[in-house]
Amino acid sequence: MDEWLELESKQDEFERGEFSRGRGPDGSAFAARLSKLYTDSLERRACEIVEALKTVHKSFNSPLDYSVDAQLLDWGSHALSNAYQGLEGAYVRHLQRFGIQLAHVSGWEHAYALAQVTVANLPRRYLWELRNVPSKHPHQSAVPVPIQVTINNTGTIGALQTGAGSRANAQQQCVGGVTSDLRAALAALREALERSEDVEPDARRNLISDLDNAAVELQLERPNTGRLLRWLGGVGAVVGAIGSLQPAYETVKTFARAIGLPL
Repeated sequence: MDEWLELESKQDEFERGEFSRGRGPDGSAFAARLSKLYTDSLERRACEIVEALKTVHKSFNSPLDYSVDAQLLDWGSHALSNAYQGLEGAYVRHLQRFGIQLAHVSGWEHAYALAQVTVANLPRRYLWELRNVPSKHPHQSAVPVPIQVTINNTGTIGALQTGAGSRANAQQQCVGGVTSDLRAALAALREALERSEDVEPDARRNLISDLDNAAVELQLERPNTGRLLRWLGGVGAVVGAIGSLQPAYETVKTFARAIGLPL
């Protein structure tokens, strides 16, 4: 079930229980009890973000250079911040329905701190195991073989790492038609984001900004693949769990992969 729909269902169940006990929206006590639903949701989303980061990492063929640690942490922090802002905004608006003007309840900051630890530490543990536990090492050929790879695209991207001990120098060219298709797919996802009621306003603004940055980058003669992967990977970490946006994002992934972006 979609996270927001699940949260809404739990809110309805919570409120029925409150009214059946004769408590109802009784100010700060009600707000504190309701807050537990949102902090629990934040904890679950932190775990989902970690799994999304692992998926993104595997899509890059599980690179083990240490620069990937900082990249995953950056994506995870961005996704968690969006999730937190979205949940906090929904929580405050829900309280306002009952005339309760309360922006924060004790426990929110603690829940966010714990979620930050989850998003920071679990990817590090995952990478440590890949590097140090033989049974978890990414599958690699027993004897690395240098391979010269040529991809018929426009826009040199330099050298591609193809595995331990091997390097393939490639001239990658982004086929004009496919790049145009990707920009169109980004525009469609942007439009879907603008219409979606499943994304909080602050999170929506950040996601649209990333999509706009990616669209501008794709208009360059030589788009920077690192920046594109950072923006689009971050978008995917957030919208991947939102059912209403998945079809549009899947289209983005399809055209991104066609020009060599492993989303």
